[in-house]
Amino acid sequence: LPPARLLGGRVVWSSALAGLGRTVAMTLANSAAILPLRLAEVLTVAAPRCVGRDLRIAVLERTLRQDPGDLGRRAAAIAHYSRQAQAVLDARGAGAVVGAERKRRLEEPLGRAKEHLEYVLEATEDIGRLHHVLTGAFGAKLFYELPEVTARYMRKIGLHQECLEEFGTKSEFEERATQYHFANALAVLKAAGCQEPARDLYEEALELEWQGRRPIRWRSFEQTPAVYIQDL
Repeated sequence: LPPARLLGGRVVWSSALAGLGRTVAMTLANSAAILPLRLAEVLTVAAPRCVGRDLRIAVLERTLRQDPGDLGRRAAAIAHYSRQAQAVLDARGAGAVVGAERKRRLEEPLGRAKEHLEYVLEATEDIGRLHHVLTGAFGAKLFYELPEVTARYMRKIGLHQECLEEFGTKSEFEERATQYHFANALAVLKAAGCQEPARDLYEEALELEWQGRRPIRWRSFEQTPAVYIQDL
């Protein structure tokens, strides 16, 4: 190979190799759509990590098109797109992006994550899985990027029988699961400026009945804590 050219005192090999890596990654990802699925899966294992990420997610999406009910793979896809979105948010220094460019870079990974999040939300009543997908695969740092989907997860978990039963086993001096999840959902919605969905959820919480009574007794939309003691 010829010696590296110097440009302004800096070796330019790194940028050239980075460009080559992106080209290889794109080529591999595109191949996932036409190769036999089993061969594409083998390539995801064999490809170097630096060029195999796009191939892996392409194969994952292809597998989900064939078996859309695979919630484990859905969670893996959510985790992948969430990492992409978080990388944009975490960028600092010369790599930082703001304003319209930041919004543009977040649009695709958040949009894809949202599609999978909504599918899982509708597909299962397993609150353990829902909690894992929301807090593990998606992650708390992104709650305010998709506040309404996040709040719907929290609401569904809170309305599960296992959570509702705590109104019968715990006093108002203790943290009860349903009120806890509704309070967190409201906190996310209010902080993200989603006033109408927040007010709808607030009203739903106040009207919620358990064994002939309404156990959530908030008196103000602005004050919706997880533990609320009446008249204190």
